Amino acid sequence: MGYEDIKKRMIESEGNITHMYLDTKGKVTVGIGAMLPDVNAAKKLGFVTRDKKLKVTLKQIEEDYKAVKKQPKGKLASAYKKYTKLELPERKIDALLKAHIKDFKHLLRSKYPGFDIFPEEAQEALLDMAFNLGTHALKTRWPKLNKEGIDKRDWKA
Repeated sequence: MGYEDIKKRMIESEGNITHMYLDTKGKVTVGIGAMLPDVNAAKKLGFVTRDKKLKVTLKQIEEDYKAVKKQPKGKLASAYKKYTKLELPERKIDALLKAHIKDFKHLLRSKYPGFDIFPEEAQEALLDMAFNLGTHALKTRWPKLNKEGIDKRDWKA
């Protein structure tokens, strides 16, 4: 399960949006489904102006974050672009996704011994679920999947 394959699948399901937007739950998000829990998370990412010529201040990042946060959820990601002035460069989006995948794989290995030898399709499904639900919810909100499928290595359950 290589990074490029994972990235391709994530883009298919999450999109790849360079400006901040609200996800379906109303959480500020950027890139390939990277939720920004607060403005400080956004300030750490390396946003740039759309024309990539002006230095970005923390205040500008905060303004974009707040402008998006106060919008109603449930719109297409592209609808939030008009409320923003900044973008996250592709190289930063890529680095963010790599870090998330690394973190989620580490968490999945700790919750599911033998994760690395699960069939590739099972690894991909668990990674996708962890990305969207979180590993705690994956382990606790899906007892049948865990007991009858993963614990017994019954990949058809």
